[in-house]
Amino acid sequence: MFDRSSAPPGIYPPQFGPTQAYGLGQGAELHGRSPAMRRRIKVFFCVFLLALLIGQGVNWLRAPVYRAQALLQITPASAPAVGAAPADQARQAMLREGEVLGSRPLLEKALTRLLPQGFFTQTTPEAALTAMREMLTITEQPGSQLLQVQAQAGDAVLVARLVNTLVEVYREEQGQIGRAASAAQLTDAREALRVISERVDEKQRALEAYRQRSQITSVARDESPTLSRLKGLNQSLSSATEREASAAGRVRAIERAIAEGQRLPLGRNGAAIAGIEQRLSQQQENLRALERQFTPQFLAMDPGARALRTRIADLQQQLETESARAQQAALAEAREEQSSSAAMVERLRQQLASDQRQVQTLNVQLETAQSMTTELNGLQRMQQEAQQQLLALQASQTARQPRLLVLEPAALPVKPWQPHYGRDAGIALGVALLLSFLAVWFVEFFNRAPPVPAASPTVVLNQPWMSLPAAEPPPTLSAAAQPLALEVGSTPMPLPRELAPHEISGLLENASTEQRALLSALLTGLSSAETAALQLVHIELDADLLHVPGEQGRSLPLPTQLRQFAELRRAGAEAPSAAGHAAVFMTPEGWPLGAAAIETAAVAAAHDAQLARPQTVTADCLRHSYIAFIVRQGLRFAELPKVVGRLSPELLNALSELLPDGRRVPLEAIERLMPQVRPRQLA
Repeated sequence: MFDRSSAPPGIYPPQFGPTQAYGLGQGAELHGRSPAMRRRIKVFFCVFLLALLIGQGVNWLRAPVYRAQALLQITPASAPAVGAAPADQARQAMLREGEVLGSRPLLEKALTRLLPQGFFTQTTPEAALTAMREMLTITEQPGSQLLQVQAQAGDAVLVARLVNTLVEVYREEQGQIGRAASAAQLTDAREALRVISERVDEKQRALEAYRQRSQITSVARDESPTLSRLKGLNQSLSSATEREASAAGRVRAIERAIAEGQRLPLGRNGAAIAGIEQRLSQQQENLRALERQFTPQFLAMDPGARALRTRIADLQQQLETESARAQQAALAEAREEQSSSAAMVERLRQQLASDQRQVQTLNVQLETAQSMTTELNGLQRMQQEAQQQLLALQASQTARQPRLLVLEPAALPVKPWQPHYGRDAGIALGVALLLSFLAVWFVEFFNRAPPVPAASPTVVLNQPWMSLPAAEPPPTLSAAAQPLALEVGSTPMPLPRELAPHEISGLLENASTEQRALLSALLTGLSSAETAALQLVHIELDADLLHVPGEQGRSLPLPTQLRQFAELRRAGAEAPSAAGHAAVFMTPEGWPLGAAAIETAAVAAAHDAQLARPQTVTADCLRHSYIAFIVRQGLRFAELPKVVGRLSPELLNALSELLPDGRRVPLEAIERLMPQVRPRQLA
């Protein structure tokens, strides 16, 4: 401790005391309070105590409200059906069960059980039912077969008893309703099966009687003798008609050949005609041999040659006679075949016409029997379905009854649900403090002191005859009021601006195709120098990889904007084989884009997107936005160079403020691309 006449050690310089340090006189009083301060304290505490008393009184005088709740799993009663019930039908069934749970009959039964326990004895039954409805709240848990039953009242025992009693009454009531419904369903199914069975027996007797009257052994048409005979007659008639047409065509062909003098195929006289033709051919060959050896004059005088010509003429006459006889025989034979075929066709037609009426009668009988059989089959299918439904009802009689499972019964609440006394007490305390400060400010607003003009300083001149020692000038308030720095620390490294997601989206949407590709490369962790050094060969489209060149080379996922721009560049290249070593970003003159031009493109895109403070949107700003994106996912700093390259220790220390709480994750567990540069199917 130190007295007020000496300076505190280690705080003020030894030549200054506390009085001189603050520009006060030597005899000034430090520990006394001014009247204004005393007035502020009185106003503060008076208003604070009054507001605190009122707030706490209102808080603690409120009646407590207790809440008890039970969680029920209800499987509504339903008839067995093929397939699962639709979601809307299941929800309607749950809503119906909730209405049953809060219905008046169940509330009346629950009231009869609560009255002997001493509840609702001071009110009429109608008022008690109304109070129970106001206490209860029944809600459905969406997407499940769960109902939550809640009760709120000022009596903790009443809310727990009310919920549990209502659940027990509902269990008993639904058991009785389920058994009655199951019995009614079984009775209806048996009656339906009886009616259908009687109808099947009646239809079977009618069908059998009709078959006996019509002498029908089978409804199949192929098994009827009359239809089989009719089918054979139709086939025979078709064959006879074809033979008749063939014979008529043969007659016309023979007549035409005779008229035109054409030779017909050899018939029964073919052997004789062939012999004559052979002898004629031999004699003609002999004559030609003589004509080759002798002159016509000699042959005309030679009796052998004249005899040979006579034999040839006789053979030709004989051949013509035999051919005419063969043609007439063939024509007669064809006409005889035609007439026999026509007679056969006429006879078959007469027989078919005689059987036609019998076939029509048989067709009507078969159609009637077939329709009766079809109707009987339909009734038999209905009978089988009714039997299956009855068996299913008998097998699932227990399963079809409503099932109630109390997952969480109502427990006796140990503390009020409302109001929150502790929270509201804190709020009342904060409001009291706020009102106290406002009251002090209000009082001081009307008690301002008038301004006092500054007194002119008194200047004492040191005359030559005065042998006073020269006093050191007192330090000013600004010099003395500054405390000494107890610890000198390094200033943390300032980080570039981090863009928000909507700013990145606006930046990419308002940029051109080349600018979007350039900005997406910076938003993948590349520096401006690495972006300027990119070549088309560094972009692997098949694997969606971006290989960063340089001493900090690494492989990164390929952003979709850069992929689209690289595909356009390769598609527009004149020599695709040599275009791989060309720079990705180039000036209009064909030179690679430099780092300064990349900075200019980033600032221009920020201006076009109308971002706030566009002059701060640089290449480092975009790269830092990506670094912050992966650091906020909790990536290990040891794996950070694999993504963005090596960073300085100062920058790592600054980035550590962005790390989330919890365990650090490896590189495989984070998202490598920002959502704005991801492909559409992955974003």
